Amino acid sequence: MVRGMMDPPPEVTQGEVDALSALIGDVSSVSPSGGTLSEKLETTWSYLGSVSARTVEWSMAVMGTWQVDADGARGAATAQGGLVGGTVAYATVPNAYALCEDGGVFKQLSAATGSYSAAYDVLPTVPATNDAWYVGQAQRFCEVTNDLTTAGVYTNNGVIAEYSTASGWSTFPAGSFVDNTHTSQKTGERSLSRTGTYFFRPPNDWVQKTVNGTSAYWVRFRVGGAPANITTIPRYNSKNPEIVTVPDANACRIGLSGTVQWIRFGNRAGTLSSANDYKVCLINWTALAAGGRLSGTDYASDILTWTKGNRAFIASLTMGVVAGDYLSVMMLQEDGTNEVVDCPASLTIEPT
Repeated sequence: MVRGMMDPPPEVTQGEVDALSALIGDVSSVSPSGGTLSEKLETTWSYLGSVSARTVEWSMAVMGTWQVDADGARGAATAQGGLVGGTVAYATVPNAYALCEDGGVFKQLSAATGSYSAAYDVLPTVPATNDAWYVGQAQRFCEVTNDLTTAGVYTNNGVIAEYSTASGWSTFPAGSFVDNTHTSQKTGERSLSRTGTYFFRPPNDWVQKTVNGTSAYWVRFRVGGAPANITTIPRYNSKNPEIVTVPDANACRIGLSGTVQWIRFGNRAGTLSSANDYKVCLINWTALAAGGRLSGTDYASDILTWTKGNRAFIASLTMGVVAGDYLSVMMLQEDGTNEVVDCPASLTIEPT
């Protein structure tokens, strides 16, 4: 749960350090009045992490340019799909975990026939309310990339993003779902309007559910009360959706057990963002895979907004970690023109 966040002003001045220090008091004795932006940020952050004997500052290293296009589209040249400063991995969903539903009758996406125009169509040719398409996996996940040969076309909102629960299906909590398969409608109502990814904070009450004989953690997109709003059915490019993960080699291994209290970023780019806010999420991949080892709040932070035009970002949060966990920062939205360069990042952890 985010308790508060602060964005220092964009000017590279002592005011930036002063804004950071306001969180914990005067740091003038340790923070340089001159020097480079890097010196100011790193000296101040070091002090922020050492002000309490009960906390440890854990560097996530300088991670380079944040490599994701603004639309989150999957691509080979960059880490599109989300990871800061490295490459993500893509696991194609097996046929049993990629389904479409027409009037309560399920088919595997790869074998959609009959009422469907072609294989890999996510909905029948004439969709009806409560028809749906499904993506699942035996373990919890947080991001799916979608390679389309036919983009969906909507005249208005047409589908509802939902996840499996003990009592049935629920919509995602507000602010926890980012759908980059549409240019502007980011909450899933016009999903698969283009190739790209959708990301969600794994819900606390997400459970395995058996659908068409397969038990999995499921996400589905169900046609709402206006099926006529869907005028072109999305079609995958002869492949199932892909689950986005981060290899251990590209994540940050945490060396102690405790609670993450703060996350901090800096931006050394010469020109700051001006078009779009950055949106990021801290993911504990080890906890996500283990499931149940920690509480739901320990799989992922809230989706955090780094307001455009600000050079530094600090957010307080509560995330449990165990020594050996692998964490990474996922980029969900970037500026599109002026991106973060050489990003120093760190976590403040209270050991247990």
